[in-house]
Amino acid sequence: MVQKNIYYHGSSSASLVGVLSEESPGLKATGTLLQEGMVSYCGELGFGLAHINAHSLSVIPGTNIKVAVDFALEQGKIIWSVEKAIKELDHTKNNLQKAKKELEEWSNLNSIPYEYFKDQVGICTKRIQIHERRLEQWPTLDERCQELIQHPFPIIYQINCGGKVILVQSDHGGEVGIPVTIDLKDIEIYVPKDKISQVYLFEKARFVHPFKDLSHLQSYSMDNEWAINLLLQKYC
Repeated sequence: MVQKNIYYHGSSSASLVGVLSEESPGLKATGTLLQEGMVSYCGELGFGLAHINAHSLSVIPGTNIKVAVDFALEQGKIIWSVEKAIKELDHTKNNLQKAKKELEEWSNLNSIPYEYFKDQVGICTKRIQIHERRLEQWPTLDERCQELIQHPFPIIYQINCGGKVILVQSDHGGEVGIPVTIDLKDIEIYVPKDKISQVYLFEKARFVHPFKDLSHLQSYSMDNEWAINLLLQKYC
């Protein structure tokens, strides 16, 4: 029997649109989604696009679950809209042109600025893909999906990983990347107690658990067993 390690990933309800989709369910890295012609309406759109999130899903062990909780609470406040996306798309296109110009000026030098602007070009290019795909996909989403995106709430994914993980350079202790799609059978989903019924509107929803207040977990550093007990028992 393969021993599985438990990790956590913080997100918002907007991620459920892809995770519980009929066509291609499961947790996937941002880069994987783009390669498959898909897109998420939440997630980090910065440095990670050029590095860990380009090929892996970033996760954290229970000993540092605060990182996943913080990110979930942050993402749960971000509301996507067509108007906002159009503005961000225009802004990102401008930034891409600036980054390309800087990259060209540093192109003959093997330097830190050159590597920085090379990353910026890659990040802006992927941001543009994401913004454009979100705008294109939006009219095709049903009411359930649009509700999860425009009225977001925090989510914690508990992942039972039996495969290999990738070590990453990170300020967050224990953060690793999972380089494959995570199947629904290996995922437990924690959502606010009053959102359970909303999640179960999706046929693929399973192993969905309630929590009352994630902010209580922000002060904890614990092993996996304690993380599970706190999520399942103390705050239900």
